[in-house]
Amino acid sequence: MQNLSNLLVLSFPYDTQMKGKKSIGDSYRKKLDISSVTIYSHIMSNNEKLLGRAKNNPKNLSFADFESVMKKCGWRKVHQKGSHHIWCSPFGFRLSIQPMKDEKAKSYQVKQFCNRHEKENHFS
Repeated sequence: MQNLSNLLVLSFPYDTQMKGKKSIGDSYRKKLDISSVTIYSHIMSNNEKLLGRAKNNPKNLSFADFESVMKKCGWRKVHQKGSHHIWCSPFGFRLSIQPMKDEKAKSYQVKQFCNRHEKENHFS
């Protein structure tokens, strides 16, 4: 049984493609689970914001955020030796990244990642 406190009732304009006896000016109501929509919207907006920060300001991205962006975009960490972190894209492109002394990501590596991410998403 579903908890009714998590449901939100929304009204939408009546769709003329729907089969029913309502006139065009009427609306229909739909129950929506708030928890799933809120969590999904929050996750998507954070992923998009982080990727946008990487593209728009690669010089000011922390190394932890850079690794988080790569992971959320489907890249996987293959191995690490010392400060060199080797990541692999979903299509097999390998990228070596290293943090700077101030724990920031190197801007040229962020740019390399963003360029490869755009290329791979263009073809997928």
